[in-house]
Amino acid sequence: MEQVSKQQPVNKTAFRVLVALSVTHCLNDSLQSVISAVYPLFKDDLALSFAQIGLITLVYQLSASVFQPITGLVFDKRPVAWSLPIGMSFTLHWVLISVFLIGIGSSVLHPEASRITSLASGGRRGLAQSLFQVGGNLGGSLGPLLVALLVAPYGRTHIALFSILAFVAILVM
Repeated sequence: MEQVSKQQPVNKTAFRVLVALSVTHCLNDSLQSVISAVYPLFKDDLALSFAQIGLITLVYQLSASVFQPITGLVFDKRPVAWSLPIGMSFTLHWVLISVFLIGIGSSVLHPEASRITSLASGGRRGLAQSLFQVGGNLGGSLGPLLVALLVAPYGRTHIALFSILAFVAILVM
């Protein structure tokens, strides 16, 4: 009997896997978009300057962007199924450390989830990647809306509610 590689794509499109990846992409990108949505609250509540907000943005972007290709290279050589929930676990609290960890979680999620999306495509890579992108785009739109509904009226302490999204994403993965 021929041994099947762990990385062999499925023969038919695995929609359950693709939907799970899209949902986790949505939750991840919702958390990412919360960062910029709470800048006005941080600026006022913490008396931050525009330079300090710029530093927060820089730290986040460095961790999310620079580490993404590195994690992609690592996971191309050694795929780790548990990397998705572990990466999302980084997406929990504290201003600079928080945005850095959110960036790390995102840098782990994107290349590994994209690889799994391709494997689950059943040869329908365009459809699979599109479903994955729908989650990310929806998440990027939902974050600021949720901040407007949950944080702006009740104060920045309610930002902690967004950790629920990270836990849900971990469970879905």
